[in-house]
Amino acid sequence: METTTERIRDRLAELVDPELGCTLGELGMLKTVSAEDGTVDIEIALTTSRCPMRARIRDAAIEAAAEAGGGDPTSVQVRFSEMTAAERSRAMTVALAERQRGAATPPSLDGTRVIAIASGKGGVGKSTLTREFGQRAARRGLRVGIADADILGFSQDQLNGVSGERLGASEGQEGYKIEPLRTSVGSGEVALVSVGLMMEQAGAALSWRGQMVARALQHFIEDVSWGKPDLLLIDLPPGTGDIPMALSRLLPRTRVVVVTTPSELAVTVAGRIISFAERASLEVLGVVENMSWYSCAHGGREHPFGSGGGRRLAGERGVALLGEIPLLAGAEEEWSREIDSATSALLEAVERSELAASSCTARLWEQVPERSRPPA
Repeated sequence: METTTERIRDRLAELVDPELGCTLGELGMLKTVSAEDGTVDIEIALTTSRCPMRARIRDAAIEAAAEAGGGDPTSVQVRFSEMTAAERSRAMTVALAERQRGAATPPSLDGTRVIAIASGKGGVGKSTLTREFGQRAARRGLRVGIADADILGFSQDQLNGVSGERLGASEGQEGYKIEPLRTSVGSGEVALVSVGLMMEQAGAALSWRGQMVARALQHFIEDVSWGKPDLLLIDLPPGTGDIPMALSRLLPRTRVVVVTTPSELAVTVAGRIISFAERASLEVLGVVENMSWYSCAHGGREHPFGSGGGRRLAGERGVALLGEIPLLAGAEEEWSREIDSATSALLEAVERSELAASSCTARLWEQVPERSRPPA
């Protein structure tokens, strides 16, 4: 028969951390439980010794232990310790994964594969590549959405040649929704949303603070009638500020493509995007090296920004190199061919990601120590 200590441990393992939203067992927070001579002693490891929820966790643990056979609540003693760096990292990974599983996808994006095109710094061609990926995927028969999430530095309206157009709205069961600007491309379609399609003057500047910028992204995700496209490309602003952080919360199943040039500076900054994605539990599909080379007058290749930076970054961080794209000047055919190749590599990476995701749902659960798991 199950002992009193085992009953108490099982009950405590089911308690949910009020801040992280997972059970103490899943997070590995439950360290020791003993019930001897009418006294119950419990040790719980917190992510930080200054945890603001420690009083709530203590009260919940005392009540649960008493209900599970621990007797009078006054006989239950709860001690707190602090997780090691490795334990804290694993707990946060578990919590993020649980948040991802529970995140609600807007109905208009149900079944859509979301890819964020990111860069560490500006000027590396991220927005141009977003446009090209969208156009070329549409020519293959896909319905593609492009969300210009570079709210303060929007450019997708101009890149797509529709800067004089304006977005409309429609009324449905869920109220009014923004209608993206839809354009037929080959056998597919590109649906675009950009602040540039809302501005009366193309040269006017927006002076919005971080909260307003993040709210604009939320509107682009939740209040647009996307119509369940096959692919949604999100053109992120450079860096790891408010927009990427908001995106990781709003669409935590987003996959990331990192754009860089070969230069050491650009590669170093691009590496921070990969670090951010890892912390936010976002999958990085791969790296695209842009402006890799150009054709000189004598038929050779010149590398004005260095060479091999994107390949080195991909190798060091264990992700795919999706393409090495030359400068357009003097290499039109190669430029188009390389972008086509990068588009194929991107779509294939998404397919591999889908297959991998379907076969590893129990990976994090298997990392939870057997003694800390709640009963099945």
